[in-house]
Amino acid sequence: MIVTKCQNIKSNLGYQYTAIHLNIHSLPSKHVQLRSMLANLHDVYIIIDFIMLNKTFLSDVNQNMCPLPGYLFFSNNIFGEGVPMYIRQSFQYKILNDLTMNISNEFTLVNIS
Repeated sequence: MIVTKCQNIKSNLGYQYTAIHLNIHSLPSKHVQLRSMLANLHDVYIIIDFIMLNKTFLSDVNQNMCPLPGYLFFSNNIFGEGVPMYIRQSFQYKILNDLTMNISNEFTLVNIS
């Protein structure tokens, strides 16, 4: 029921997708706050489809320790840099690694279908 209301709000407002970018300044230490923020948005019928983050301070050790229910996590983390993102599981996507990694790890190109 909530998802249907969220979809109706998006349709009525003319939105196809919702996205948010956060300068999280340490995802491991703010993971609970991120989950709380998403729950608060969900309570007012806003579901975020794409969550892009920077300054996550992720490492190879901790990058898989911050799951969000209903989202897939992707990170092109190189030495704590990069643009990690969560993509809602209902979307099909392809990370364009050939383009992303050849240019920089400071951005991520994603094809959503």
